[in-house]
Amino acid sequence: MTKAVILAGGHGTRLRPLTNIMPKPLVPLAGKTLIDRLISTLPETVDEIIVAAGYMGKEMEEHFRNFHCQVEVVTEHEPLGTAGALFQLRQRLNDTFIVLNGDVISSLNIKEMIEFHRKKKAVATISVWTVQDASSFGALRLDGDGRINEFREKPRFPEPGPSPINAGTYVMESEIFDYMDISNLSLEREIFPKLVNGRMYGYSFEGYWIDCGTRENYLKAQSLLLEMEGHTVHSASRLNGCVINRPLGIEQGARLEGARIGPNVYIERG
Repeated sequence: MTKAVILAGGHGTRLRPLTNIMPKPLVPLAGKTLIDRLISTLPETVDEIIVAAGYMGKEMEEHFRNFHCQVEVVTEHEPLGTAGALFQLRQRLNDTFIVLNGDVISSLNIKEMIEFHRKKKAVATISVWTVQDASSFGALRLDGDGRINEFREKPRFPEPGPSPINAGTYVMESEIFDYMDISNLSLEREIFPKLVNGRMYGYSFEGYWIDCGTRENYLKAQSLLLEMEGHTVHSASRLNGCVINRPLGIEQGARLEGARIGPNVYIERG
């Protein structure tokens, strides 16, 4: 069995004003919270889920109080960074484990990524996506075997053209903690560069990938999910004199009058 850690300690400042009233992982996306969507991508072999929370940790705990599976929320009392959040859990992560950034949706098959990781006998495997501009991401260079031989976090002068980047999901061995100490706060800036040309690999995938940390990408993700999942108008909703533009979703109990709705809109019950 496998453990999974979801990194959700940030304040979500780029998603304000939504994150003034809720933590970023609880922002709704087409009827489900962002973190619920992340959890739904985990393979069945995952038997323990730990959420490393910070901002609005109590709201996160309340969300999982009656959740359909066991989720533990560990709240940071001061920012620990991506590596620090894992380092405090090191006694519990004594085998292969999964780490997910809490603000990404994607078509990544994590089960297949774990198989790749074990085949390569890697210390860490990073999910890899390709973008045209890597300046806002962790830019990677891989050899023909998938080994990562360069890692640059948010390069000021990225190479022109398509570039593979860190897509924010990792499979790791407990050996990763040999590269950490209490002063190491960032996986991206302090830990991954130490593993370059070693047992760190990249797992590329196709389909879709969106970092939902900005308002623009949040709207992009909502549109994509509405299109893919085929949401519709619930028969028990009340719509009087409305014009409907799909794709959209309207839940049971929603009431609308004289409105033009959609496209790319989701209205929850009540």
